[in-house]
Amino acid sequence: MSRRQQRKLIAQATRDLEDLLTPGSTYRDVCEAVRTLMERYMQRPVLVDYATLQDITGVTALLADGRCVVVVAAFDRWSQRLLVLLHEFAHYLLGHMPAAVDPQDTPHQIAPHLSPRLVQILASRSACVEESDEHAAEQLADELFERTERRLEQEPEDEPPVSDSLARVAESLRAGLNSRGPRR
Repeated sequence: MSRRQQRKLIAQATRDLEDLLTPGSTYRDVCEAVRTLMERYMQRPVLVDYATLQDITGVTALLADGRCVVVVAAFDRWSQRLLVLLHEFAHYLLGHMPAAVDPQDTPHQIAPHLSPRLVQILASRSACVEESDEHAAEQLADELFERTERRLEQEPEDEPPVSDSLARVAESLRAGLNSRGPRR
């Protein structure tokens, strides 16, 4: 994919993602918006599961019934989860196909809890992605993350609502402090 095509793709995905966000959105909200956007782009149900993973941070698989499952490492910070989810989405945007999982490999339909064996199956099937594909997905995810982060930072932080009585008390305290003059 040329740099120009990638810029267009990033711009479109960013616009589509922003359309799903509301003022005051959190990283957790953005993760849900990315899941929704993945469903729209892939035209199939997308399940996202946050799980304890070893040696990988994320993996995507197509189930025999047509659903797509994205497993993301359950980092403490939602911003880290978002970056991994965007990386998995970037693979799709770049045309990298997720691993197909046979029904016999999915005794519990993958969600909501994954067995360590199943995660290893998914990881081994998706590990055949070329290093250049990983690098391209990482770059695209980083750009999407930076644009999303800028959007979240631009959101004005509203002052929490203050009751009338609390406002009067605060005003009285300020007036009292101002009438005493400087402290010595």
